[in-house]
Amino acid sequence: MPQDEVEVVDLIAGTNAIEKSVVVKGTRSCYTSRIVELLFWLYDNEEHRNVLSQNCRDRMCKTEKQDNEYDERIRNGQLRTKSGKKSRAQPGQRNRTRECLRNLVRGMDRRDSSKCPIILTELTYKLLTKYMSTKFKLVTVDKKSAVKFLNEVKALGDNGDNGDHAIILDKEDANVNSDNEVLVKIRQEYTTYEGIRSIVAHMHRESGLVVPQDLDAMMAVYVKGSRRLNLLAKQTLGLKISEGKEHMTFEVYSKIARILFESGQPEHIFAHLFFILDWNLMKRAENCNTCMISHIRFEEDCLVFQFAKSKGAQDGEDHLGPWHVYSNPLEPHICPVLALAKYIITYPSVLSGKVPLFEGSDPYNRYTKIFCKVIKDNMDELRRLGVSHGDLGTHSSRKGVATLVAAGCTASPPIVSICLRAGWSMGGVKERYFRHERAGDRYVGRCASCLDQSSKDFAVSCPYFDFTGIKDSSARLERKKLVQKWLMDRIPIDKIESHVYNVLKFCFASICYHYDTLQERLDASCLVLNSTFMIGLPKEIRECAKVAYPWTKTCDTPTFTGIPPHILILAELEELKMKFTQLTESMRKGLNEELNERGVGGSEYHTNKILQAISNLESKCMNTTCMNSTHEHSESRIVDLGVVDDSFHLIDEDDKFDELDTAIIESNNYEEAQVRKKRKRDEISSSLKKQKVTVGLVKGKLTTVRRDFKFVAMTTEQLIHHWFLGDKSKNIVPFCRLCAHDVKHLEQKNAKKILNKMGRFMDVIERYGRMANCWLEKKSEWSPQYVSLLWLNIGNAFINKYFANKQSAAWGTVHNAMLKRGCYKAKREDCKSDEEWNFSINNASATMQPLIRSIKNAKRARVSATATNRSTAHRATVTVEVGSGDGVASAGDYSRVNAERRISDLGRSTNHRATVVV
Repeated sequence: MPQDEVEVVDLIAGTNAIEKSVVVKGTRSCYTSRIVELLFWLYDNEEHRNVLSQNCRDRMCKTEKQDNEYDERIRNGQLRTKSGKKSRAQPGQRNRTRECLRNLVRGMDRRDSSKCPIILTELTYKLLTKYMSTKFKLVTVDKKSAVKFLNEVKALGDNGDNGDHAIILDKEDANVNSDNEVLVKIRQEYTTYEGIRSIVAHMHRESGLVVPQDLDAMMAVYVKGSRRLNLLAKQTLGLKISEGKEHMTFEVYSKIARILFESGQPEHIFAHLFFILDWNLMKRAENCNTCMISHIRFEEDCLVFQFAKSKGAQDGEDHLGPWHVYSNPLEPHICPVLALAKYIITYPSVLSGKVPLFEGSDPYNRYTKIFCKVIKDNMDELRRLGVSHGDLGTHSSRKGVATLVAAGCTASPPIVSICLRAGWSMGGVKERYFRHERAGDRYVGRCASCLDQSSKDFAVSCPYFDFTGIKDSSARLERKKLVQKWLMDRIPIDKIESHVYNVLKFCFASICYHYDTLQERLDASCLVLNSTFMIGLPKEIRECAKVAYPWTKTCDTPTFTGIPPHILILAELEELKMKFTQLTESMRKGLNEELNERGVGGSEYHTNKILQAISNLESKCMNTTCMNSTHEHSESRIVDLGVVDDSFHLIDEDDKFDELDTAIIESNNYEEAQVRKKRKRDEISSSLKKQKVTVGLVKGKLTTVRRDFKFVAMTTEQLIHHWFLGDKSKNIVPFCRLCAHDVKHLEQKNAKKILNKMGRFMDVIERYGRMANCWLEKKSEWSPQYVSLLWLNIGNAFINKYFANKQSAAWGTVHNAMLKRGCYKAKREDCKSDEEWNFSINNASATMQPLIRSIKNAKRARVSATATNRSTAHRATVTVEVGSGDGVASAGDYSRVNAERRISDLGRSTNHRATVVV
């Protein structure tokens, strides 16, 4: 292909795909599952098999035999997993037949009705009602009530010709708990039968046919009658009146959000954000599936979301948005901005905007499983809040927030804004005349964030960076640059859009504002605490994150939006109150100064001041003595090496002193050598003083690692950061500085094994880092910026491409994938294929291309040769050039030890440069 031509990928959908898109993916999947159930029922009842097409019967018969053979292997214990263990699969699942039927349903064509798995002309009303009568549920009710309702049903003229009673006494299990209770069969909710009616219409539509009018009319009557009969059953039998899931109260919402917020499980970070957005956006949970970071922006003081469509408006139109989501800094566990911030700093790859906000093929299904498990595990606590088993579902939050916003206060937002935000139909005329307006949606957004609508705190701003407290303009500018540099050094993408960076900045401000809360309330193993954005976060940055109110705003405060008039009046009253307080304090202070200046009160005033000062000094001395006494009796002893600093300055002292020796050798005369020696020693002394490591005495030995320290789960990028930089705020030295001796005293039993596994994992990272030419030899040279650069170069190009199926994969998962790929195979004979050997870090020819580096002195050449030799198990070719390159003094192929010795000997006697060829 010529260089000036660009390959164009055709993404224009075909006719069939366009026609299929009329029914959305979620609805189509639901239809498919229900049709498969109908096909199974028809096949299992031999008298109805003739309703199935010949192709469907043949394929079901074939796959049924395969399922029977599979079930027989399970029963005999012959089915094994890949690791050789006995499979936990259960017989009777009919998975092969089920998948076959799904494919048949998906293959229906509007132009060829014969592809439908059911002969639609044979699908009669009598057959469908017989199938619908199989949909029932068992409940325990009072015996007298059951008999009374059964008589009422018979009075309607139902003689039970089809076994189609609305309620049938189960004679075998009549006595359940006592003589007064019976177990009965009762029809399911009318929505079940409405769903069967819908799949009949769907099959006709997908086959290019029209539902017969008489069939559709009779089914409509059947569904309507089922609904009324169910209501009568509920009234007579004393059953639950409402249908579907219950709405979620604010107390339950807060409880579930707190559980997800404080959890240390990685999947709960995703679930917490999904749950909070589901509540605040008032959309169906499925809408969050397609959310992209590029569709989110920060506008004034809130997040703004846009969606292409909703269930009630498949064509988009009036339901595009924008939808405003507000922060709630007063309740961190339900704050949408903080939830988004936690997710972004844990998985910063979403900032590229090229991937969905939630990774995976079906985030909604993933969220549903987590949500149901949280409900099940915490049912005892939720029961005290009035929740019963089966009351809550993913739809409950939508019902709950709509109820809270519309009826949670006497001054609620307009119902039009609520309906538009939730995607509810208001009728043809109202939808034509009532339109979306930002002011109404902003008020709804503030209410949905659960701010108190009757309090002045309703007007609180989102966390933001306020630099007005810094009086010096140059210092203010430096602080702004510090915040920007901290963010840019930790973004693992080469280019970020301006509106995405703005979202990141406000999210980071929320992290800084809630920093202490996160440290206190989050589980120690939470990935958020191990994020590169959180580790070693300077206090100077955290202090700039603030919230404001209309009466405390500054020039840096974002514009307040979504505040109703009654809150503005409360804000003005609060501002007046604050001014009165300041005026009173100013008058009192001025009066005191005037009285003191005139000496009112005589010498007694000065005497009281002196006595008060003595009393304060005495209290201070007593406190100091108590603190010293407490430290003397402390069980552990702390040794402070160096001065306080915000980051580790750990350097290799051997490198510094070798540089000192080199400086002396390179000097031509004694006086110059002494000057260089003194200057170098001062530099070394200054560097060493910057080192600060707090160590403790454990079992008679000094160590930098506390006994209760644990290696927690981390992503690959977080592990790389901890490997080279550690965490200064928690006194965790870089993992690369640790050895087995440093962790053998830990309570975590497999700590040595984990550290060893980390070292092997980093060997692979080093390999790809060298291949990408972004690896630093000295451990002390690594910084957050270099770590982000390393991950930017090798993350998608190597690690995610070969070893991880998603950006957020834990390093342990990636390590297991490396094992399977053969990254740690020692010899070619141990590998099953050439591909495994190519992945091995011990394959010198495959792991690295020739790496040539010019290094200023022999010491660095020796270090480079040694490090390269150690990591790739090969020999080093060392060439030393004398002076400015007049000739080659020595060249040859050496082993590691001889190469070190040769360079060292030449380095002591010549002024040279060394080139190491690996």
